[in-house]
Amino acid sequence: MVVGKSVQAGASCFTNMLNTKVAAESFSLADHGRIKGGIGSAIVDDEGNPTKSTMIIENGLLKGFLYDTLTACWSGECSTGNARRASDTLGRTYLMAPEPLPTNLVIERGDYGSEELIEETKEAILVNSIDYAFPLVPERGYFNVTSSLPVLVIENGEIEGYTENVRVSDELSKALTRVSGIGKDMQQSTYMGSTVTFSPYLRIKDMPVSYGS
Repeated sequence: MVVGKSVQAGASCFTNMLNTKVAAESFSLADHGRIKGGIGSAIVDDEGNPTKSTMIIENGLLKGFLYDTLTACWSGECSTGNARRASDTLGRTYLMAPEPLPTNLVIERGDYGSEELIEETKEAILVNSIDYAFPLVPERGYFNVTSSLPVLVIENGEIEGYTENVRVSDELSKALTRVSGIGKDMQQSTYMGSTVTFSPYLRIKDMPVSYGS
């Protein structure tokens, strides 16, 4: 969605949307190639270009994309230091040429404590972990997330119990515009070589969710 290759092909939902609103005003997203403690951090990318910090979404506005040398040349830009070889379960594979990929995606922390997010929520579920995230159409941001682990149920600002077998299906570009609260506490996560993310808790309105009793 945010790499130059998809944007140039017209496949990204963010094509031709620079400097336009794509998320809630409280939402900012950047790629930090050298963040301290980041699993994806490195001094240079897989082409030898210096890694750096690149603002992607700032206060809801789309500000930039991620490039390797080739896609940067096609766009008349400079490499953002995001040339990376694809990953598998054992790490990065050297059987394929590098392509533009994120290093450490960081969502800027907000002002809410975890308790405040819950207290100001009338009805919701609180998902701490997921079993599987399937990108239905990655460039367009369509995704399907499932969790068989217990998920907390919030009613009128209080945790009232839990449910299981949660499934969330949505379009990321639309979900970002419905962010209504961002927490203070940051967590780093990755799964089997996938993109590294630093994210606080997000409260998102009107997510299409199905779950057990």
